Amino acid sequence: MKRTVIIMFCLGMILCSCQDQQLGAYYTRIKSGEPFERFSRTGEFADLVVEIGKLGQVVFWRGSSYLPYWEPRSGERFWFEELISRTGDGTKQMPDRVNTYSHVQLIAKSADSVVVHWRYLAQFVKGNPSPGVGPEGFVDEYFTFFSDGHVERSIRQGQKKIDQWLDNSLVIKQTLTLASNGISSELANTAGHSPLAEPIAGNPVIDWDLPEPLVNFRFDEGLGDQTLEEIVGKPSIVAGRKTQWRPGISGACIQFDGYHTHVQFNPKEKLPISEAITIQAYVALGAYPWNWCPIVQQCDDLPDDQDDDYGFFLGISGEGRAGFKLRIGSDWLFIEGEPVLERRTWYQLTATYSSESATMSLFLDNERVASRRVMPG
Repeated sequence: MKRTVIIMFCLGMILCSCQDQQLGAYYTRIKSGEPFERFSRTGEFADLVVEIGKLGQVVFWRGSSYLPYWEPRSGERFWFEELISRTGDGTKQMPDRVNTYSHVQLIAKSADSVVVHWRYLAQFVKGNPSPGVGPEGFVDEYFTFFSDGHVERSIRQGQKKIDQWLDNSLVIKQTLTLASNGISSELANTAGHSPLAEPIAGNPVIDWDLPEPLVNFRFDEGLGDQTLEEIVGKPSIVAGRKTQWRPGISGACIQFDGYHTHVQFNPKEKLPISEAITIQAYVALGAYPWNWCPIVQQCDDLPDDQDDDYGFFLGISGEGRAGFKLRIGSDWLFIEGEPVLERRTWYQLTATYSSESATMSLFLDNERVASRRVMPG
């Protein structure tokens, strides 16, 4: 008899422990009866529910492209505020028609808190594939739920530059309280900007005694996403995900990533090369490119019927060799240097053309490595 009492007492303790559990989360598949569910090709774990003890539950549902709603035990439904406007190929409630770009995931669960990650593409248009889809368009929202109904929400919007995406001052934060009669909230902050870091310390600047160039980039800023062309005095954007500044052979330099980083400069007029041109650059390779990679180029794939067009290209091949292409009239002329450029080594590359000598040449550290005659066209 004594043993039976002890067993019943232990069972009572287990039941009380379950009833006192305040927080939980689980995946499920909500059946709402809405028309989209007839064509929804999702499994049994398509939606996410966060249980806030006796207060109610927060639901991340396919039918809203996972914008959550709060459902207290009374059965009413209160939507979380849409702080980042969403438009896509669906309805206002479900902007991502088949949730191609919308995803929700349970990140962490403990007795004290539940963390949920919601990622979505904020703005896109109908299409297959949808045009304009890129990392800068995605939004990452994190929700931390507590057993008393307190919620901490943080929103990090995609950026063109990775440094901006990592900048915590750009994160929007919101605090919410879940109650039986709805949701109360306030913004803890709005997105700002962190102060700029200090410029990198470049190497000593070399004062070269050169003829006055038509275009000259020194890349000596050492900071930011712009660089100055000093002859015209016009700044140019350094495009790409991240602008990486390094000490250069003289002052600072930019480490181009080989995929996205580039500087585009539009002079008032195309650079004249009908009589002569010299192009010079200092380069150090971190890796060999997949194919021909430009260092400097003007014009590309011009129509053959425009005889007065001209262009040039100075770049590196996938084998690590320097090459120079020149177009005057309808033909592209090409020369390639034989030596393979070693990685992590500075080189001076110089490409020249002279109509007087009818010659185009390529120099590596002041040594001629390729040349050819250019017949009048």
